[in-house]
Amino acid sequence: MIKTFDNLQEAIDNTKNNFKAVNPSSNPFLVRSFLSQILDSTSGNDFELSQALNVAISQYFVSTCDESFVLTHANDRGLSLKQATKSVGNIIVTGVTTTTIPNNTDLTSSNGILFTTTMSTSIQVSNINISNIVRSSNIATVTATNHQLATGNEIIISGSDQAGYNGTFTITVLDQNTFTYEVDINTITPSTGSGLGEIKRGEKPPLLVQL
Repeated sequence: MIKTFDNLQEAIDNTKNNFKAVNPSSNPFLVRSFLSQILDSTSGNDFELSQALNVAISQYFVSTCDESFVLTHANDRGLSLKQATKSVGNIIVTGVTTTTIPNNTDLTSSNGILFTTTMSTSIQVSNINISNIVRSSNIATVTATNHQLATGNEIIISGSDQAGYNGTFTITVLDQNTFTYEVDINTITPSTGSGLGEIKRGEKPPLLVQL
């Protein structure tokens, strides 16, 4: 059975233990003895062979080999590397109204994904329709189908008969159809009127490429 070692000392100890097993009267562990030094030097070769063997074993299996050997395994099986293609789509950009976002602008999302614009656009005011606002304690929960907002967005809400719901607020998104913001605890619930949310965002989102 081939034995592999994680470090040089492990290889040295193994060599000396084997020597001791064959020659019980010897003391290969005696520090600075001639025998100990001889075994130390030969153990270095064993350790290097062990390291090379570990690499060979890991590269033999597809699940443990590195990228270069993945390609070798693929070629052996008649497979070729297919280059990745960039993802293309739209995103919502929020910011100061009338701000221009030039073509070829790099943007990074909160989770670190890099996007590059492929056309220029500007941030404009657009509206979202609110179907319901209810309050629990000092938290108003807004229902607005497919609002496309994000936590931290600052929006303007108007049109409610209850003044406490109207104004400029920083929101927390619960899901794609609901978000919350803080209101006065005495505001009547639910809201009545034709509530209309206004948010500063790109009305025509730029076409982006994910790298």
